[in-house]
Amino acid sequence: YYYLLEDYLLYGDKTTKFNGKVYELIPNPYDSSIDSKNDKRIMEKDGHRIQIRKEFNVLNGLLHGSYNFYDDRGKLKKQYTYQFGKLDGPFREYCDEFYSGRNNVIRTSVNFKDGKKEGLYNSNYCSTNSKSEIGTYLDGKKEGKWIEYSRDGKILRIKLFENGLYKVDLEIPSVTVE
Repeated sequence: YYYLLEDYLLYGDKTTKFNGKVYELIPNPYDSSIDSKNDKRIMEKDGHRIQIRKEFNVLNGLLHGSYNFYDDRGKLKKQYTYQFGKLDGPFREYCDEFYSGRNNVIRTSVNFKDGKKEGLYNSNYCSTNSKSEIGTYLDGKKEGKWIEYSRDGKILRIKLFENGLYKVDLEIPSVTVE
């Protein structure tokens, strides 16, 4: 892997004392489906075709700000947010286009606060872009109702959590059609 710090291309992990934007680059000599002239994630350096695998910010040697991870085709796969070295803010994982047929379909989303999951968790089926599971995190632990769904949107299971511990399955409400 190569690291691009500002305008310098370095080999190995040279980011520990650096402040600024960092790009982790990987060789990409063969994937002609990515156009290096129109895609900022692909570049030529010293006669080699390389692409961005990760881009992130470092402040005083700590991850700070957005952290993006790309797949081998240069598509955004995961987005994290860091504050002074800890996950803090939104996390998004995206579906592979192969399974979803679309760009930027969110597979998983959750927020972090001070390094722990906090708030609404949402997971989707990539093939249908329908929800697969929703629930809530409190201080990094599952809390309250967690609902699992089938691909066609029917509730499969409702689990109750307390302080991260599974307590019981709740009754699935019946739906009457008039």
